[in-house]
Amino acid sequence: MTYRLVLIALLLSMPLATRAQTTMLYGVGTESCGAWLKYRQAKSWEIQVRESWVNGFLSAYNALGPNRNGDIGQGIDHTRRMAWIDSYCQSHPSADIASATTALIADLRHR
Repeated sequence: MTYRLVLIALLLSMPLATRAQTTMLYGVGTESCGAWLKYRQAKSWEIQVRESWVNGFLSAYNALGPNRNGDIGQGIDHTRRMAWIDSYCQSHPSADIASATTALIADLRHR
């Protein structure tokens, strides 16, 4: 079990291009940023599912990433995290939600 945690931590800390080749992602994180923006614009209840996926991915990073038991989102509330994803998705509509979340993590790590 410990080797799995180490492997997950290593995968989460890899650059996106490398991670995309080696990590299997599940759920709505594989949907496009274009879909994210569509749901946000429509103020659809379905955006809550996608936001929950993002928060779950961030929580997994907190639990398994390089700074385990930390808070990658410290100082940035839910509204600002989702606005960051909105901005990324507007610039990268064909990217997936997982890529947007990974980019958010990279930005937060540099703060």
